[in-house]
Amino acid sequence: MKNLLFSALMLFSTAAVISCSTDPDPDPSQPSGAMVPKKIERSYSQNYPVSTITYTYDGNKLKEINLNPQYDVSKVKFTYTGDNITKMELFSGVNFTPYTNYDIEYQNDKMVKYSATYNGTTTVRNYTHHSDGTITTDNVSNSYMKFTTSNGNITKIESFSNGAVTSTNNFTFDDKNNIHKNITGLNKIIELERLVWDLTQVNTNNKLSDDSGNNTYTYEYNSDNFPTKSIKTQGTSTTTSVITY
Repeated sequence: MKNLLFSALMLFSTAAVISCSTDPDPDPSQPSGAMVPKKIERSYSQNYPVSTITYTYDGNKLKEINLNPQYDVSKVKFTYTGDNITKMELFSGVNFTPYTNYDIEYQNDKMVKYSATYNGTTTVRNYTHHSDGTITTDNVSNSYMKFTTSNGNITKIESFSNGAVTSTNNFTFDDKNNIHKNITGLNKIIELERLVWDLTQVNTNNKLSDDSGNNTYTYEYNSDNFPTKSIKTQGTSTTTSVITY
């Protein structure tokens, strides 16, 4: 009986070793752990072609996004230093021609500067983080911008010229998880939507309204409270995004 039991244990151990040795190695291009988007498909009421954004990861760090159709920006590559994104390289067209590079700097783990290089010319934008949670850009020709944050969301953007407010954009939010919430370091990029037009600004939550263009947003969510579908409405036009994690 002891011999039979010993033989059975040896057989089980051998099978377990074989099983472990033949398991495929994890794919480093796939996300690990927390939920992150793998693909977003956008359709438009104006009958534009459906557009697709595909994400590639190293763990939860974003390696690149690919965009199709490839009219303008067709790919963006991301470089990290630690958990901070320190470079974004934009490419255009089907041949992925270098387009714009952003070099990003941080202090105390907060973004304080980017240098944008396009066509051999470099422009710089600086940010100052204030104790009340607001963020301001550097003053250029007596003009600057101010960002008001609340609970991890940018709720207001104001433009100033000669000390006077020239425009104000207000935003409201749901209480669910932002699509890009779990992508390492992406939440630190200020004005992300201006730098990479096809990415959603990483607030804590998702926008419900944006009065800059009278935009409204509605969502469907999964069981983890991440959006699986969003509809942006501006006047009579809609953009529908379907998100796959």
